[in-house]
Amino acid sequence: MTRALGRNVALVATILVGVAAAPAAAHADVSRAECAEAYERAQYMRRETKLRAAQEALIVCAQAACPAATRNDCVPWLAEVEKAVPTIVIAVRDENDRDHTDAKVSIDGAARADAASGFPLPVDPGPHAIRAELPDGTFAEEQIIARVGEKNRSVALVVKRAAAAVASPAPVVVEPPAETPSRSIVLPLGLTVLGVVGLGAAVGFGLSARSDADDLRSTCSPRCSDDQIGSVESKLLLSDVALGIGIVSLAVATYFWLKPVDRAKTSAVAVGAGQGTRGSFAIRF
Repeated sequence: MTRALGRNVALVATILVGVAAAPAAAHADVSRAECAEAYERAQYMRRETKLRAAQEALIVCAQAACPAATRNDCVPWLAEVEKAVPTIVIAVRDENDRDHTDAKVSIDGAARADAASGFPLPVDPGPHAIRAELPDGTFAEEQIIARVGEKNRSVALVVKRAAAAVASPAPVVVEPPAETPSRSIVLPLGLTVLGVVGLGAAVGFGLSARSDADDLRSTCSPRCSDDQIGSVESKLLLSDVALGIGIVSLAVATYFWLKPVDRAKTSAVAVGAGQGTRGSFAIRF
């Protein structure tokens, strides 16, 4: 306990010496109203855990130009805030592990000109987004959580430099040879076959009906049964139906055979080599 008390006393003494060593002109510029405002602002910022803003306010109200009652609070508070403020040390490197002090570093969107200098940077406790950008535009980002009292935490941002772009040659357009006119022959061919089959069936049923009729005349006419007569009539009916199907099918098939031919669409394929192992293709119809 004695050792801890000694450290606290030494810290307070250091702060007092630093405040006392500030330029006299700066002390003279601080009014009682400014001391009071800084005193109130420091307490609010501490409650909001905005320790950097609280630290700035406490430095003002701890000056010798402020009333003693104000200084008696601000000086120990400043020691506590100095101890609680987290600090980070940012290192910006490329993929070859080379340091880059020319990087532009921002913390939570705010530029920090001294961020890549290698010295500790005070930040408020909580999450932070750190971004480092090199002069060529390449950048790296890192998300961290700063903890109360954490000092000199190392944060390394590795920026991968963009590879030099390789110009891709213009695609070469390959025109296919002109195709001869084409048509779909499935439908007209099928109708032709159906028409021929229909006509053949009509002839077959017709001949069979005629043969049966001749037999009836020579055997049972005029006393043939209804069944015998009905068989001949059925074959005649089937012959008529098959004849109709054959004629219609051949007529439609003839239309398709004689229909003007649509020329087939031709296509052009463009092939070009892209960067790396990728290729580029373009198709035009």
